[in-house]
Amino acid sequence: MSRRALAVGVLCAAAASGCGDRRTPPPDIGRPANPVSFSRAIFPTQGVIFRGPTNWLLIHGYPPEVATIHDGQAFVAIWRYPRVEPLPATTTELRADIPALLRAVRARDRTFALLSARPTTLDRHPAISIEGFETIAGQPLQVRSVHTFYNHAEVVLDSFAPPSDFARIDRLVFTPLLRSVRLRPPSTTATPPTPATPSTTATPPSPAPPHG
Repeated sequence: MSRRALAVGVLCAAAASGCGDRRTPPPDIGRPANPVSFSRAIFPTQGVIFRGPTNWLLIHGYPPEVATIHDGQAFVAIWRYPRVEPLPATTTELRADIPALLRAVRARDRTFALLSARPTTLDRHPAISIEGFETIAGQPLQVRSVHTFYNHAEVVLDSFAPPSDFARIDRLVFTPLLRSVRLRPPSTTATPPTPATPSTTATPPSPAPPHG
């Protein structure tokens, strides 16, 4: 693989080995709610800012996980993986990395069925977007995974929802959240994250195995 450190994120975390150290399960069996309003969540030590629905639950992650925000079986998981190797910067380089990324996804999750894979941008930074279907904890889900390369790191945003709800939640939550993302150099101070409400703190997972 041309860049072995490409993270597979929660897209492949559906497999038992998990990309972000652990499987992120569907939080419950309820139908995801429409957003009431949005508020800003700031994670300075990870350099990630976004606006999430105030009536969805925000869970603070433990590195490399930044946060998970969810309601019912719809959720967004955000990861940040520090990188030391050269990362793709041009459309040509992004396209060249897509096959290796897809092989890694399928190696970890045999249920994955591809809808699309393409270069894109997030907050003006080079990115790869992968969309498809998979099964997590026995539940069929539609997923979009966006891998963004910035400031010696790969930031992964994985958006999941049941196929019957994906278009609605994508329009009302996933796309607005993605468009709100701002990436900054991580702060060196130990400032606590500023969450959207309500929020809670996740139990720290085990350290991640090497990816790639």
